[in-house]
Formats: sequence, structure tokens, C-alpha cells
Amino acid sequence: KIADYPFTTLSPNVGVAGEWGDERFVVADVPGLIEGAHEGRGLGLTFLRHVSRCRVLLYVVDLSGDPGPNLATVRSEVTAFDAELGTRRSLVVGTKADLADPGWEGADLVVSGVTGQGVAELAERLAGEVAAAKAEEPPRSAFVVMRPGREPFVVSGDAGRYRVSGPRVERWVEETDLGDEGAVAALQRRFIKSGVERRLAEAGARRGDEVSIGGMTFEFVPEPSRLGAGGGGADEQGA
Repeated sequence: KIADYPFTTLSPNVGVAGEWGDERFVVADVPGLIEGAHEGRGLGLTFLRHVSRCRVLLYVVDLSGDPGPNLATVRSEVTAFDAELGTRRSLVVGTKADLADPGWEGADLVVSGVTGQGVAELAERLAGEVAAAKAEEPPRSAFVVMRPGREPFVVSGDAGRYRVSGPRVERWVEETDLGDEGAVAALQRRFIKSGVERRLAEAGARRGDEVSIGGMTFEFVPEPSRLGAGGGGADEQGA
């Protein structure tokens, strides 16, 4: 795009820096931030989210412009987005040293993309800062996957009357529209998959026996493979 924009880059450029000492690191070249970036101006929020993923921040300031106020604006936008970013390790580098007086005291070092001045030194400084930032990080704990355990249920009763008790199965019944055949069929499948029907059969339940779950009473109608009986679905008999 050609217009009176502070910058025209619309997406960050990411690359891997070669071996500098013992350190190999990724560099994200984030487009320039303008005033109001933390409020979304100039794709600022998108760019700042990339910044938040970096261990070390490198503020690149054009020495041929007005470096002091420009640096203050960028730093202000970064910390307004996330105050924690202001505590991270950082360097300030002045660019275009071939065009301007590199005597500005706000830069940690100066570089020139045209002459190559300071580029190797910048890479070495960055490698050292990244290594130091890594060393300061707290040790990571092992990644643990937490899976919910199966909530138990209890089958009790005999002589044609049985009760199934347990938070999970009672919740299933409570959440099911027993006037909807599809919902009742889905509930029956849950009973089969969770072992409710098998446990009832093992307890002696036979086709036609009453089974109470929560506040509802059902007729026990096992699937065809259970007890050698035909039929399917659970028919509501009353509460």
C-alpha cells in the first residue's frame, strides 16, 4: 500500500537467528506501533499479542527521526497493553546510523542496515539477553492431564423392584425429556454404555421389573443381547 502511513507492514516476520555462542533463538520483527495501538489502532492489538510472546524486547528507533519521543510512545503502548511487558529484558537500538548522528544517548547500541555497522554486535547482545531471560524463568512443572473419574453408581433391590443410585445417572434422568422418544432412546444408550443395564441384569433384574432412578420409575427392558430377551428402550411407568 502507498499512502501517508507510519509503516506499511501488515504482519510480523519471524525468523531464526543462527548460532551465536551457545544460543539459537527466534526473532519476531513486529511492525511499528503507533499511538493508540493498545486500543486497536493500526492493527496494534494484533501486533502487541505477538510482542507478549517474546522473552526479550528490542526497541528499534530511527535515528534520522525524533528518537526520544518515538521510543517513549512505543514503550507507553507496550506497557498500556500489558504492564508486565515493561519488566522484561529489553534493548534499545538506533537504526540508520549511516544517515544520522549516532550520538543519541538513549540507545544501547546503533546499527546500519546499509553498512552493516553494529549488526553482529546486536546479534551477540540479543543472544546474551535471551540466554539470561531463559535462566531467570522458573522451572516448568510436568504437564499433567486431568481426566474426570467415573462417578460410581449403586444397584440395590430384589423381587422385581430395583433402584439405581448415583449423581451421574440421576443427573441423566433429570436432564432427559421423557416425553421425547429420541431423548429416551439416547438415555437408554447411556445406561448401556455406562454399564447400568449390565449391573441390573447381574443383580437379577428381569424384563418388566421396576427400576427407580432419581424420582422416576422405569420398566426394565434390556437390549436384545441381554438375557436373551427382545425389545428395547425404557418406557416410563410413573414416579
